[in-house]
Amino acid sequence: LLAERVYPGVSSLFRKGFYLLLSGHTTTGLMNVYARQFALEWGDTALLAMIAVMLIGGSACSTAGGMKGLRVGLAAKALAREARRMLAPASAVIEQPYRYHGRRILDDAVLRNALMIMVLYAFTFLLASLANVAAGYPFLDSLFEAASVTGNVGLSIGVATPAMPAFLKLVYIAVMWMGRLEFMAVIALAAFLFKLLGRRS
Repeated sequence: LLAERVYPGVSSLFRKGFYLLLSGHTTTGLMNVYARQFALEWGDTALLAMIAVMLIGGSACSTAGGMKGLRVGLAAKALAREARRMLAPASAVIEQPYRYHGRRILDDAVLRNALMIMVLYAFTFLLASLANVAAGYPFLDSLFEAASVTGNVGLSIGVATPAMPAFLKLVYIAVMWMGRLEFMAVIALAAFLFKLLGRRS
């Protein structure tokens, strides 16, 4: 790997890599390498890992961005529950417990809410990625920057610069705003404005 030739030893490589992984996962946005070093030194596997942790984001009820680990965990629990249902007799009652301020049972309303937010994050991430590709940036760089923007992470691979296209700046502003508010507040605002305008007409 190129990164192994660039850094003096395994400990230095691990220290920098682990720091960046935690920074991306917690959406802290602190970097200990230059932006283009991601693309030039770390390799595709490391970039894909960073994209994944940035999209997942931090813990529930934290100020971190991203989908939140709780929602991803609930989706995994739901998959486990459905797998158990397929293997169990038709008359069996399958309950899937999870822990969030104590022991709870996963119900469809909680799961629907978590999956809805995750789908909206994924859709917004896809739109930001396509905008980056349309602006002429490489595919993997586009995914990395889109994950950072969607989760309000703050890490960059070199796409976000003052010289970037104006339309891409507007896309980033909209994506960061929606991602930071986790969509539900934006949807509620849109519904309120639509209802208000409907009353006046």
